Amino acid sequence: MKGYLKDLESTRAAYDADGYYQVRVAPAELEDILLKHPAIKDVAVVGKPDRKGEVAVAFVIKKKGVEVGEKEIVEFVKKFVTEEKWLHGGVRFVDSIPRNRSEKISRKDLRKLLEEELK
Repeated sequence: MKGYLKDLESTRAAYDADGYYQVRVAPAELEDILLKHPAIKDVAVVGKPDRKGEVAVAFVIKKKGVEVGEKEIVEFVKKFVTEEKWLHGGVRFVDSIPRNRSEKISRKDLRKLLEEELK
């Protein structure tokens, strides 16, 4: 927030009515980190609605014959990023990650899975 130093008006405008500010997290940043974990074959990250906006959720495909739990993955990410980017929404282990024809992750389909969880 370098541009806000000693600029009270801009600083106030950056926060919402409840005193929160938004941090945008690029899913690809977290995916790149997660793919470095030796137990992860593939991964996709999406935002999950939360009282503060959204929190990151990882959909993980584990490598065969390797065991890993949610806690280990969450702790792994914490080593590389600030708290705002942690996997506060948790980890979901899946057999496949939905992709479109051009092999891009279908985040829309993953969000639908999260919506179903909330029902």
